[in-house]
Amino acid sequence: MNQKSIEEDVIQGFFDFKVLGRLIGYLKPYKKQVALAILLAAAVSAINVGLPIILKTTVDDYVLNDNLGIHQRRSGILNMSLLFFALLCFYFALNYIQVYLLNWTGQHTMADLRDQVFRHFQQLRMTFFDNNPIGRLVTRNTNDIQALNEMYSQVLIYFVKDLLTILGILAVCFFYSVHFGLFMTGVLLIILLATALFNWKVTPFYRAYRVILAKINSALAEYISGMRIIQLFHQEKRIKGQFTGLNDDFAGAWRSLAHINIIYRPFMGLLRFASMAMVLWFVGGRILANQLTLGELAAFLAYLERFFHPIFHMTERVDILKSAIASAERIFRLLDQKEFIDRPKTPVTPERFVPAIAFKDFWFSYDNKQWVLKDVSFSVAPGERVAIVGPTGAGKTSIISLVLRFYEYQRGDILLNGTSIRDLDLPFLKRHLSYVMQDVYLFSGSLRDNLLFGLSDVSDQHILEVCRRVQLDGLLATLPQGLDTPVKEGGRTFSYGEKQLISFARALLNDPELIILDEATANIDSRTEHLIQLAIEELLKGRTAVVIAHRLSTIQHSDKILVIHQGRLVEQGKHQELIERKGLYYKLYKLQTTNARPA
Repeated sequence: MNQKSIEEDVIQGFFDFKVLGRLIGYLKPYKKQVALAILLAAAVSAINVGLPIILKTTVDDYVLNDNLGIHQRRSGILNMSLLFFALLCFYFALNYIQVYLLNWTGQHTMADLRDQVFRHFQQLRMTFFDNNPIGRLVTRNTNDIQALNEMYSQVLIYFVKDLLTILGILAVCFFYSVHFGLFMTGVLLIILLATALFNWKVTPFYRAYRVILAKINSALAEYISGMRIIQLFHQEKRIKGQFTGLNDDFAGAWRSLAHINIIYRPFMGLLRFASMAMVLWFVGGRILANQLTLGELAAFLAYLERFFHPIFHMTERVDILKSAIASAERIFRLLDQKEFIDRPKTPVTPERFVPAIAFKDFWFSYDNKQWVLKDVSFSVAPGERVAIVGPTGAGKTSIISLVLRFYEYQRGDILLNGTSIRDLDLPFLKRHLSYVMQDVYLFSGSLRDNLLFGLSDVSDQHILEVCRRVQLDGLLATLPQGLDTPVKEGGRTFSYGEKQLISFARALLNDPELIILDEATANIDSRTEHLIQLAIEELLKGRTAVVIAHRLSTIQHSDKILVIHQGRLVEQGKHQELIERKGLYYKLYKLQTTNARPA
């Protein structure tokens, strides 16, 4: 099946409620915390709506009430002030708990989502990683998820609080004056219309901004990884120009957002102050006609101020929501990739692992268009050492990758111990084989961590014995910290040959029945090659082995040699048999031995 890359296209459309609903679904494990946060938001909104009523009561009933004595008025003002202060303290306490709950829920939700994305990565076929830059995938699990964190902690529940505040203010305004309530409703409709227009304009720019950010991260990862090549070929200026182009695109997307904000935000400010002027004119006239009180004017002005605050906040949170939706669309596009490693519904777990391999009329293509392997058939008996040779690009590594279940094949079958590897339990299969790659990768941590990758309860004495058997003890003797020596990412503090020896020790510690080696002696000097050959002999002793060889001189004593050319198995047999046939193997061997002669 053809694996498509996760493209960074700008997704068209105004707002995807399916994406929003899917995001809200991640809150399900924390529904109690969310429910409590909503209750607290309602209480905070009620206090916010109630405070201007205290202001109105203080002005009308005590400050301007000549029917009460001075002491009664002062006592009433003091009581109202204390009530006002008590509600503010209560408001602060409730708001603190609500903010804590939201941040706690947001962080846990983000942790769940990051785990899900990473688990998804682990289940995908290698073709997915072949077609998607690492920087882009890192962006999915970092920047995009961080954008969602802001949505969970600052948007969803606050939307509820702001909405309840707006509805509460409208209800109180209608209670005191139908005309003022209608006026506030009209202001709200203008704000909603302007906000809808703003959101419609801004959505494509937010998506474009996230797209370009992912491209920048991908380019940075590529350029930093290839910095030696850039400097070697003196291409700093050209690469800088390419990055500057991406950077300019990023700045352009942000400028487009800023241009829209420059129009929208001043308009909202103008509407706010114009509304205050209209309230002064409207309520002032009603006060002169003895239809409204001065306390109601103070309350209306306070409500107008409170009316705009949640609307401004909702607008800002719409910005966050739009950014989050744009990020979520790409995260979910990634999670919706179903190119998983095929796992059998009823996996077979044999009582005993017998490392007998058979390729039966086998065809394989990476893209369903061009066959990489064509009608390949061969077998590997238990305890047999089989070498695979051929020109570059012949399909040697593809054969190994298929045995390891990195890719899915289209036609024919691969049998292990008489059972199709598609039916075998995958952990069972991986537990009984080890793979030594041409390009050894070590993880950051300690040398011990890398040697025991996936293993536990292994004594240092056993580790050191295995290191001795694969010629790694000489390296260990030069390391002051021994097995606790720090290893940097990729193992860049070790030479190629040293990393190969470490990978041999790692494979031998796993004690597999089947060993697969891919170009284990390529790109090393003669002295290191001698050590590696000794290590290989120890590693393969008593085990079934499949070896991809670049140097034909290293596999002359193999039980069987398979010669692959243009995806087909063209020859097989022992070294001397193939030499006598004078076919492709003979030509490759003569070419290498001729080039190896000193000038």
